[in-house]
Amino acid sequence: MVRKKRELTEEQKEAARDRLAKAREAKGPAKYKDIHPDVLALDDDDKFSMKNVRIWIKEAKARSASLRRDFNYNKTKGALSESLRLKGYAKHCEHYLKHGDWVSDYYGPNMEFKTVWKCVAMAYHPWGQPKRVLGVYYPDLGMAATKEQIDFENEEWAKERKSHK
Repeated sequence: MVRKKRELTEEQKEAARDRLAKAREAKGPAKYKDIHPDVLALDDDDKFSMKNVRIWIKEAKARSASLRRDFNYNKTKGALSESLRLKGYAKHCEHYLKHGDWVSDYYGPNMEFKTVWKCVAMAYHPWGQPKRVLGVYYPDLGMAATKEQIDFENEEWAKERKSHK
């Protein structure tokens, strides 16, 4: 037995719209209890705003599902690893929304931008030389550490250690 859809009259539709508008007004603005306050404080045009990151999550999950189907049905080479990579990226984005800490090495809708890490607490070797990691921004240098900078410091500290022996 096939049931026929019940058609609403224009008056009924208008009454339903009014009830829905009234209910939305009474509800008030969204509270976003599961989003970190620092993320909520960002403007919508900021790179890491909640709005943008949610779009990144949606795109990553959709592409991951598509690649997973490609792997399952066509055994497409590399589809499984790419699917899992995108799934992990979506989890990193969700972590950011919940905790306010960006933990991924990449960002953007297609993970096209590399994250530049910033050192917030210096570490030192026992002889006093600062420990450096390539590509990390150091406030004492005022820039990200380069291979040349690290090699230069290693040479200077090697000279200093020899002179103190």
